[in-house]
Amino acid sequence: MKNISIRAILFGILAIVFAGGAASANAATLTVTKSTNSNDGVCNADCSLREAVAVSQSGDLIVFDSDLIGQTFTLGGSAISFSGKRIEIDGNIDGVNVAFLSGSNTSNHFNVGNLNAVTGLTLRNMILVQGNGTLAGSIQVNDAILNLERVAIRGNTALNAGAIYTLNNSITSIRNSSITGNTTTSDIGYQTAAMLVQTLYMSNTTVSNNRSLGTPDAVFDAGTIYGLSVYVRNCTITRNQGSRGGGFSVTSGASSFLDVGNTIIAGNTSTFGGQDIELIFGGQSEDIISRGGNLIGNTANLPGGIFNQPNDQINANPKLGPTNSGQGGHPIDTHPLQAGSPALNTGRAENAVHPQGNLPLATDARGADFPRVAGGTVDKGAFEDQSNGSTLVVSKLTNSNDNVCDFDCSLREAVFAAGQDPGTDNITMALNVFGTMTLGGSEILIQNNNDVNIIGYPSLDASTLVISGSDTNRLFSIASNANVSMTGLTLADGNGVGGINTGQGGAVFVTLGSTINLDGVVVRNNTANRYGAIYLQDGVHQFSNTTIHNNTSVEFCSAVGVEAGAIRMANTTISTNFDTTGTTGLGALCADQATLTIRNSTIVSNRTTNGPGAGISTNAALNLGNTIVAGNLAASNPDIHLYGLGSITSVGGNLVQNTNGFPAGTFTETGDLTGVDPMVGPRSDNGGGVPTHALLAGSPAINGGIDANAVFPIINTPLTTDARGSGFTRILGGTVDIGAFEFGGPFPDPTPTPTPTPTP
Repeated sequence: MKNISIRAILFGILAIVFAGGAASANAATLTVTKSTNSNDGVCNADCSLREAVAVSQSGDLIVFDSDLIGQTFTLGGSAISFSGKRIEIDGNIDGVNVAFLSGSNTSNHFNVGNLNAVTGLTLRNMILVQGNGTLAGSIQVNDAILNLERVAIRGNTALNAGAIYTLNNSITSIRNSSITGNTTTSDIGYQTAAMLVQTLYMSNTTVSNNRSLGTPDAVFDAGTIYGLSVYVRNCTITRNQGSRGGGFSVTSGASSFLDVGNTIIAGNTSTFGGQDIELIFGGQSEDIISRGGNLIGNTANLPGGIFNQPNDQINANPKLGPTNSGQGGHPIDTHPLQAGSPALNTGRAENAVHPQGNLPLATDARGADFPRVAGGTVDKGAFEDQSNGSTLVVSKLTNSNDNVCDFDCSLREAVFAAGQDPGTDNITMALNVFGTMTLGGSEILIQNNNDVNIIGYPSLDASTLVISGSDTNRLFSIASNANVSMTGLTLADGNGVGGINTGQGGAVFVTLGSTINLDGVVVRNNTANRYGAIYLQDGVHQFSNTTIHNNTSVEFCSAVGVEAGAIRMANTTISTNFDTTGTTGLGALCADQATLTIRNSTIVSNRTTNGPGAGISTNAALNLGNTIVAGNLAASNPDIHLYGLGSITSVGGNLVQNTNGFPAGTFTETGDLTGVDPMVGPRSDNGGGVPTHALLAGSPAINGGIDANAVFPIINTPLTTDARGSGFTRILGGTVDIGAFEFGGPFPDPTPTPTPTPTP
């Protein structure tokens, strides 16, 4: 371990004492009674937060009156500043509601300390929003101690650090918190999207969706988190956009390092250097210390041999859901772990501590009612799956619903039972449950706020388990604020009849605020008036290793439609979908006000009778890389149709056969091909989990992609296989192929159907 300065050690001792709640014999409790801003130098029956801080003495506690539920506390244009004392502010109002402090986009929230002052601030149970500062969007600390516990710092902005900026020998401790959606905008000096810190101890904390929006500087900028001595345990650092290091920037020096355990750092992006971690200012491999149990999504810019401790995983997709701050009635943002996440039960027990004092973590980031170990072994990251490692097991193919999932449990009963549990539930199949499962004439409703993973046979052909609507009903409707993942199964023969928006979404309808993640799924032979297979109202949805084919719409959008939000897609095939009579057409994949980000996918042989855009139609941003869009048939603009505000960004390696429907010169990046036949075979069983269109010998798509684009988009974790899954390596022959299929690999016999096991 590197040496730390004597002064930093002394500050660390002070911080541990301070965090333990030590107070002077004369400590007082001051109560904030109003949300408006004032300061007459008195905290009495009419007391603002600013007045309480102004009159407080070292060791005092500031609390909030219970009559303030639902009110927003404002600062009147200037931050609350103090030095020379140690105080605690606890925003817990009634056990559920917490203090909501706004800078009204005119000031940051707190300025703490100055040189050589013994100063400290503990914040608990607070939400800090709309801060706007120079150095820090929310909290600026100078030679002082900062402790945050159950604090959400959201949507703040600054020139330098979007959330927190500390100077000199400041020490920061963060627990059970979230730092999300903050931005830095500087074009001069350092940019850190979330935090620039000196010494940092952090556990059970989510840092996500923070952005560097200023002009990137390849020399001076840092990333999302830049610190000198940084200790991190059981945190989730994801979906940030930094300038140099999308997650962490690590520098060199006697007391400069990143010490990390049980932490997810994945899905971040960076303008310069490492997507997840970047070594800057002379940083070396020894400046990163792994304690094991980490998941690093992209190590492409790091020396080898760093993350080689027990339970470390590299270049893996953590399978995170979107943030869900409302789950469990708490203010903290977390990213739930989805079905098959490699972070489930793969942490190290000895790392489940707050690194300042190695105090065991009793809960995950959400606090009470969410134990830190709920499945036998601690999960990686800030979120702990609360299904206790158990699953709901479907024991029969036949349809029934007595609202109980016991030894006699249908899929419908399992989904209902999952809806009674506030945690994320896994639904699996008993060994004798395979073949075709019919739904008895009505769709399955996945209830509001229900997070559920439906797991078929991920290691076998997706046709091993077919969920069928028998051409009489839609298969699933997903109600609001639910996160659903499906893997290793087929959705077939739905016809869009359901209780919500009947006639839209032949197989699946996803309501506002919900998400769906398909991995290793086939969606086929469904029909609806609109959106033949899947209709998504909004949200961010993920498709991988999936094939969507032979679906039909009457009016428009023959396969998948999304109104708002986003679809992120990789290793996916969309083919032979058909819009029958409508004049609108609008493609097999259509987006209204939603972004489409697609990598290594194949969109071919779709048709529309009268309207334009049989392949892709979009009124929003389309981002393509390593993707085939070809051989689609329409009255006009057959492959890609832009309308309204539609736009295309190519990142290279695409093959688009017909160039009508979008501006000339769109596909001019490295590896882009236009006006050529991709030479793909018919969709068939080429081995693996889903059917694919094989590349024929001599296809211009062979070795035509860009290796850097062979990732799951936004998350940017490398694609290790093609659409067929395990055993089908993504890059063969030296360079990745264009599309969902990689030429030159094995064509094994299909995996045999499992042998039935009698139900006891």
